[in-house]
Amino acid sequence: MTFGLVSGLILLICKKGKSTNGMVTQLTQLKSKKQQLRRTKEEADKLELLNAKTRGELVEVEKIINYFSEIASVLKNIILNDSITEDAKDKCLRNISSGLAKMKNIK
Repeated sequence: MTFGLVSGLILLICKKGKSTNGMVTQLTQLKSKKQQLRRTKEEADKLELLNAKTRGELVEVEKIINYFSEIASVLKNIILNDSITEDAKDKCLRNISSGLAKMKNIK
């Protein structure tokens, strides 16, 4: 709720002869409940992620990048030792390097 809307509601209530103190108290309580609800949701989300990690449902991005880097290293050695042309080797190696660079930017 924006400040303008809140002040408009208070003004409307004042015109009807109701106290603004009660309304301000209610608005303060609503803000407090909203903040508490947000914190509770964040805590639940954090616990959900921790549980998923504990069950092995999540992996760290760094581990995946390292895994694919090892695969890329093996592929580079295969390409370098293959009987294809030097231009073809260069193109393959550039593609592998480009792919790894993209993966590292995922973080």
